[in-house]
Amino acid sequence: MHKTLFFPLVLLLLTCLLTACPSDDPKPTSNTAAKLKRSWKVAQTGNPNPLYQHPLPAGQTITEDYSHYRLAITDETDYVIIQRDNSMRTGTWELAANETKIVLDKGVAGQEMIIDLVELTDASLKIRYIEGSTKTGNREILMELIPAQ
Repeated sequence: MHKTLFFPLVLLLLTCLLTACPSDDPKPTSNTAAKLKRSWKVAQTGNPNPLYQHPLPAGQTITEDYSHYRLAITDETDYVIIQRDNSMRTGTWELAANETKIVLDKGVAGQEMIIDLVELTDASLKIRYIEGSTKTGNREILMELIPAQ
């Protein structure tokens, strides 16, 4: 009797273990990630500290200096940035700190960038980050982006 019950019990145990494995299904996209996933252009930008403002030609605003800048969140992990000088930066992104920060190229030496997510609506993305320069040092940049056409 013990031998006849042993095999079915082992089979039942294996079945339970195999069906209890965690799912490989991808995590659902958060509402924040879904709102970010688009192409953005600069509406306004500036530096809250006038001591760190970089010089611009007479009559030009810092927002005009960023007129070519684009941030495209292309999917749940990838981004493309068209810099002010029309150069392109590509890589990976993720949300961090309870979806209050966007981390670009996490763990990539010399490339990782942390952006504070100040405000996000369907019509606007407000961010803050530190821009480093060997000429001018670090400066805080505040930027409001709107969906690009």
